[in-house]
Amino acid sequence: MAQSQSTPRFASLKTDRVLVRQAPATDAQVLWTFHRLGWPVEVLRESGAFTEVRDNDGAVGWVSTLHLSGRRTGIVVGAPASASPVVLRADGRETARAAAELEPGLQAVIVGCDGRWCRVMIGEVKGWLEQSRLWGVYVGERIE
Repeated sequence: MAQSQSTPRFASLKTDRVLVRQAPATDAQVLWTFHRLGWPVEVLRESGAFTEVRDNDGAVGWVSTLHLSGRRTGIVVGAPASASPVVLRADGRETARAAAELEPGLQAVIVGCDGRWCRVMIGEVKGWLEQSRLWGVYVGERIE
């Protein structure tokens, strides 16, 4: 990723094994390892060949910038204090028919967002999610 891009922003993991380090150096302590190709992370800052990222649980560490992609993905999040499934809609309206019911924690590819709704793909299923039900996109953000 180019260092001229703004921060913070979201990115995704390019590989299915990404080491997360305590500091921006190859000899820095490994804190944990991501094992999820395409998993979204929030880019906080960049230093040389490393990027500081935050995951959906709020954990922060440094990864090699070579392991990041600009491809936008997100994680389905449930409503606070609700055991109800998240509804994927056929289009970007609350009244649209349900295309699927989703469990929180599923990874989605973000096709686009209009500031309130995001068109996503989860496996072969396509539909619309309210942006508030997706970690990996900012409130009101538009993605084309």
